[in-house]
Amino acid sequence: MADETIKTEATDATDDPKKIVENTIEQRKASARYFEENYYSEFSEIYRNLNARTVPYKTWNRKSGEWQDDKTSRTNVCAPDHFVMHRRGTARLTRNPPNLRVRGGPDSPEGQANRDKVSAKLMYQWDRSESQRAFKKIVSGAYALGWAVGKSYYDEVPVVRRLRRLTTSLQPKDFDNLADSNDPQVASIVKQFGERLKDPAPFTADEQATMTASLGNEVSLNVNTMKYKGPVLDHVFIGDFYPEPGFRSLSESAYTVENAMRDLDWLKYWQAQTSIDPRTGEEKPVFDAEACNKVMKLASSRGSYRDARENTLRRLMRDEIEIADPEISGKAIKPARKRFMVDERHTIVDGHLCIDFIGEESVYLGRLWYPWETYGRYTYHEMVLIPDLLGGIGQSTLRVTRFLLMLRNARMNQTTDFINNKLLPLMKLRKGSDATAYNLERTEFCRALELDNLNDVEPLMDPMFPGEAWNDQAQYQQQMQSADPSVADFSPGTADVSQVGKFATTAALQQKASDSVTSDTLDQIGFTVRDIVELWLWMNQQAMDEPIQVPRQYFERIDAESIRTAGGNPRQIEVRWQDIQEDYEILPEQGSTLASDDQFRVGALQQFMMLAERHPDIVNLRAVITKLAAATPGVNPEDVILPPPPPSPPVPPVKMNISIAIKWEQLPADVQAKILQGEGFPTDMTHLEGVAKLLKTTREAADNASELERPVDYAGANGNQPATRQ
Repeated sequence: MADETIKTEATDATDDPKKIVENTIEQRKASARYFEENYYSEFSEIYRNLNARTVPYKTWNRKSGEWQDDKTSRTNVCAPDHFVMHRRGTARLTRNPPNLRVRGGPDSPEGQANRDKVSAKLMYQWDRSESQRAFKKIVSGAYALGWAVGKSYYDEVPVVRRLRRLTTSLQPKDFDNLADSNDPQVASIVKQFGERLKDPAPFTADEQATMTASLGNEVSLNVNTMKYKGPVLDHVFIGDFYPEPGFRSLSESAYTVENAMRDLDWLKYWQAQTSIDPRTGEEKPVFDAEACNKVMKLASSRGSYRDARENTLRRLMRDEIEIADPEISGKAIKPARKRFMVDERHTIVDGHLCIDFIGEESVYLGRLWYPWETYGRYTYHEMVLIPDLLGGIGQSTLRVTRFLLMLRNARMNQTTDFINNKLLPLMKLRKGSDATAYNLERTEFCRALELDNLNDVEPLMDPMFPGEAWNDQAQYQQQMQSADPSVADFSPGTADVSQVGKFATTAALQQKASDSVTSDTLDQIGFTVRDIVELWLWMNQQAMDEPIQVPRQYFERIDAESIRTAGGNPRQIEVRWQDIQEDYEILPEQGSTLASDDQFRVGALQQFMMLAERHPDIVNLRAVITKLAAATPGVNPEDVILPPPPPSPPVPPVKMNISIAIKWEQLPADVQAKILQGEGFPTDMTHLEGVAKLLKTTREAADNASELERPVDYAGANGNQPATRQ
């Protein structure tokens, strides 16, 4: 069988600008229609509830044949339940920046040190880039609407500070970029020294004297500093973001389109940037100069804003809380800055990720190929706290409980109206009576009904207010708290109005449910944090070129093992690009973003501390108490935890005294000499006496031996004499 190649139909994966513009605009509009039909009305309703707004009461006017606002005194207010749920939940989940752990690389002390360096560096960049601000917005959007989007990019933020310097401490490099200084004295010095400022050698005493005479003892100079260089997290409003309709996740979406308003500075920046085509290796500017000029000509058209022509999410949200569109209402005739609409589409072309920019829905500005290898992942990050079974738009407790809030608002308004009517009873008043308006209206004593004949109207007994009405509202509250246990109220309540905390067992069960929901929510947040920081790590691996000094506090947040084992107390550690060139996996520490006074963390630490007290030989009790102190609000572990005790000095050798009762003269001479020598006494005489005793003993032994060798005399036996040796 002959080889067959797969043939695909020509799409916009070409370099045809016209076709790219057509497909990008159509893809964005198709996604907008999908969201408008399925989600935008729900999202805008939640936004209205968050602002505690209600839909005005309408009555049908038969004469005009249209609906009109009800101008009666009926109560129409919204309970702040959704605001409380959203406020508490978001604040609880985003109190602290995340702590990051890294897994991977070689299993060695050096590999562990590099993993700790990567963790500390990424947390340091999170704080320096102020990404926590965008992270709070992302969590806030996901908690309210069920879906939120963030965006990462590599950025450099140079700033020029106006700082004071002593004239005697100035160096030639301090006068860089001051040729056009507005200070005439500084400009005169720059002109006077001329080429000397290009020489890096320090100023001589005469030159310093000249500058002091002209500038005085101090001078203000512009100092160029790099505020931040590295990855940055930004929040994207979901009403300006359009993935593929029916997408299941952003990684599976065929494209993503972000719609935004830009200005001239943004256009100039990208016109100066270049991009390398990975297919050919050709490098060219991202934006075409002619296309940029064309977009600027169209920027003055006020009809180009989408909110004026389409039902965008921004427009629907503003309508719900009765806020006018700022692009249409209250705008200056001659705006201070020209703005234009840009569609930024991320897609895959020939296996490579790229960004196509469309200006004013008609002009193709150019294409930017991803400057980093992101391994098929967009630079956008989605957050879904409650996954949905059908698609990428998740659920949220606010969307699920919006009908309960409607019932609660209706019952609360009815209860208020009933009480108002009870406080202002209806009284019959005969026309022409002496009662004045002051007695009846200004004191709000009652509502007067004027009659010619008092018998025309007979009073009827109003029904008693049922106690179940109060219980009805409490039930709605309890049902909403069941949907979101983290906002449960454990107040005792009353016999008529029962609350969730009426019984201790109910409160305990509710707390357990809250912990379970919190754990699941933290897992979903951890997935998003991991996606964000992994992309940051890849950017650092490919773009980092200068070492970074990471302060000690970021190592202490994760209790870095490499720092503990190395000893010492370093204030900062240098991280180089060589230290991060491994295949690492990011593991966010669960619960690290929670509020510092959160019972979820404190309770777990208290339970673990009790376990540590039972097994001090296994668990480091000091480390557990230190973490518990750090989780307690207003407590600094360094202030309340005593430092470790100093190491014990080495144990000196044991000295022993042994007393032996023995006669000195009976000891052998060598033993006597050894004892005297150990105590530091002279031993010469002792040796002489010992030698004499040794000779005497030897002589006696020899005599005894010779006596044994003599023959025995048996004659003495017959003469009754003892036998002797001859």
